[in-house]
Amino acid sequence: MAMPVSANGTFGAPTALDGQLADVSASATQVVGVNATQQIYQRALPMGTWHQLPGAAVRVSVADDGTLWVVTAQDQIFRWAGTAWQAVPGALKEISVGSAAQIVGSNASGQIYRFDAMANSWALVPAPFAAASVSVGTDGTLYAVDSGDNVHRFEPMMNQWIQIPGQLKQISCHNAASVVGVNRLGHVYQLAPASNTWSHISSLHAPVNRVSVGTNGLYVVGIDSSINHLPHAITTVNAAAATTAAMMGGGAFGAFVGNILGAMQAQAATPPPMQMGVPPQGVVVQQGMPTGPVLQHVPTMIAPSPCKKCGGKGGLGTFGPCEPGSMHFKATCNVCDGTRVTILQHECPMCHGKGGIDTWGKGCDIVPQHMHFKQACPACAGKCYTLNHLHKCSHCSGHGWFDTWDKPCMPGSMHAKRQCAHCHGKAYN
Repeated sequence: MAMPVSANGTFGAPTALDGQLADVSASATQVVGVNATQQIYQRALPMGTWHQLPGAAVRVSVADDGTLWVVTAQDQIFRWAGTAWQAVPGALKEISVGSAAQIVGSNASGQIYRFDAMANSWALVPAPFAAASVSVGTDGTLYAVDSGDNVHRFEPMMNQWIQIPGQLKQISCHNAASVVGVNRLGHVYQLAPASNTWSHISSLHAPVNRVSVGTNGLYVVGIDSSINHLPHAITTVNAAAATTAAMMGGGAFGAFVGNILGAMQAQAATPPPMQMGVPPQGVVVQQGMPTGPVLQHVPTMIAPSPCKKCGGKGGLGTFGPCEPGSMHFKATCNVCDGTRVTILQHECPMCHGKGGIDTWGKGCDIVPQHMHFKQACPACAGKCYTLNHLHKCSHCSGHGWFDTWDKPCMPGSMHAKRQCAHCHGKAYN
């Protein structure tokens, strides 16, 4: 289905942030993300620096009230309890937190669940599709993207899902009036709910992997792990307007009424600031910024093609590529995430298409498939393949680091002392 596109969205020019991430989520007071090696980082807004939180995760979501949840590579669910992570029953692939009362996720089968905080359990949200991405707003507005990249919005007044035009791979909803998504080509779009039309955010030139829209604007993570922030260019719906939209049932009509009320109230008075919580800073275990390899920059217009890692099958089995339904199926392909297509087509020369580095600095299958796995390959960020051909760094001879004796060494070496200043630890460019 073609995506109806209107004028540019309501965000300003992008500003690059230091560090590299694989997933990002932003609230009114903080940005939280995970990098290619599953480390979790937190940054206070507006002028904070990155701090590492304990644990490891692949998906993260934080709300304006400070609620913070993550999902691990093993589909385990954890919420931040202020001083430590607390396990939550269940297993999810995706998680979205709109507030302490609005928590939604989807599992490996694409089923959508909403968390009941009082019962500490999950309630199924029936859907006639398998969800690949879900997002719930602060007002309870719920969106999902199915395995075929179709976009759906839940209409509580009708108690059913409706499909809206367009195709995305991931979606982020802050409230009924603020919805942003990214498609397979890495292009970012903002939704106008009243007309179900999308605005292409053309100021982002490099392919984008993940997006998060919130009170402070839009945060995006590129396929090269770069982080950018786009501030709001116009006044957004205030809290009262968002509440009205939720009372109207969310969706297009609720957003339309909320926008009108927001405009009227903006002329009358400025609403008082909301009181937001934030996890205590005293629990931080390490300071620094998210680190990880950066892929070579490529032009924006790149069409996906059958994934070379799984041969377009979507899964990896005991004997190699296989369909997810095969009796030998072992894991979803870590290059295409089971979608069967990808724009990454060039085998990484450092790990030779395996994605990981073992104890001896040689290529090995990404964790947990190899017992000697030590870290994600720094050249391809664990993706096994790259956008363009990479070339060995001549300064570190393709190692990425220098040891105590100032000789090239692998980053996992016990004698590793400093990154190569020319390739920034990637070993290949």
